[in-house]
Amino acid sequence: MKKILLLSGLVLSSSLTLQAQLADGFEQYTAGVTLNGDNGGSGPWTSAWTASTGSGMVTAKTLVYSSGSVYSYGGNNVMSQGFSPSTDNTSYQTHRSFTAYDGATTSEFFVSFLINTPNIGAGSDDFLQIWIGSATASTSTASQTDKFGFILRNGDIRALSPTQEVSSSIEMANDNTYMVVMRISTDAPNGTANQYDQVDLYLNPTSTLSESTPIATAVTSASVSSLTQLGVRFALYEADTDGAYIDNVMIGDTWNAVVIPEKSTFMLPALALGAAWLIGRRKKKG
Repeated sequence: MKKILLLSGLVLSSSLTLQAQLADGFEQYTAGVTLNGDNGGSGPWTSAWTASTGSGMVTAKTLVYSSGSVYSYGGNNVMSQGFSPSTDNTSYQTHRSFTAYDGATTSEFFVSFLINTPNIGAGSDDFLQIWIGSATASTSTASQTDKFGFILRNGDIRALSPTQEVSSSIEMANDNTYMVVMRISTDAPNGTANQYDQVDLYLNPTSTLSESTPIATAVTSASVSSLTQLGVRFALYEADTDGAYIDNVMIGDTWNAVVIPEKSTFMLPALALGAAWLIGRRKKKG
């Protein structure tokens, strides 16, 4: 039995290390202070977090998402945005750089994260953007130039490209935890070769093995050859009350690199493999 458990533990450990190329679950940081200057997580990040005053706080909270074969446990800390005493927050930004994805060598990659919004309702002017951008994307806070990603505007979930904002007609319910997956690619029908020009947005996946149907797709004719920043921006939140929690940010080359299996999904095969190994050993001894 000890051998079965040992082997299954090794298999489980291996499956976890083969996950996203970049990840940050905010567990290495101190709750109650800003992310600015923090440099945790894993993978080829090339900078620490930059967070403007009033944005990018580390908050003690646990987010959990579970559906079908997908499971994501956020641990004890999250990134929080908003909950600021000021309503003049249109320029607040949080961002971090990573080794660039190049459209000439990588035709698609994926980003996933957990999100929970305690108090952002439909009909308000609240705005939250989570984006992947070029090296200069974070210098333009009022523009979506060179940015692909997710927008929550007036409660409506939307896909973002440098020249489009496409509604999914799905409203995010307050105080529910969602998993969002973004597929960024060179797939746009009329796009330029080797340029990133499309983002597909997926909500609450149930399978680690394949992509679900996107809830929204945004394309662009702009030329974006390289993407190297992850950013978060909020605006027009009501003072002290409006905000969002974000956790388990992952970036990877494939769908199943950023969509994590439910615990039993990878534990059972590991146990089965361990049992088969032990049975084989006993047969040889016999």
